[in-house]
Amino acid sequence: MKDYKLDFQSELPVEFANEFKVELPAKTRTVFTINHDMVLQEFEDDTVICVTRDDEFLTIYSNRKFNQTIPVRSKKVVISFEE
Repeated sequence: MKDYKLDFQSELPVEFANEFKVELPAKTRTVFTINHDMVLQEFEDDTVICVTRDDEFLTIYSNRKFNQTIPVRSKKVVISFEE
C-alpha cells in the first residue's frame, strides 16, 4: 500500500452516517458504505479518501481539502472538492 500524505481530516459521531458519496470536479462520483473499520478510495486525479470507524467516531482523511455535508434526514455524507 502506498504512503499517502492525508493532511486534511474531519470527525463525525458514528451514528450520523454509514454511507458516503464523493464528488470530484472532473464529474467523478462514487458511493460507498462503511461496514468495515477502514475504507480507502483512490481516484484518477490522485485524490485519496480514507474513512476509519471505531465505536464512537467516523474519521475522514484526505490528501486534498474537502467539504462535507449531511443532507437532512439522511445517513449519507457528501464529500466534495473544489477545483
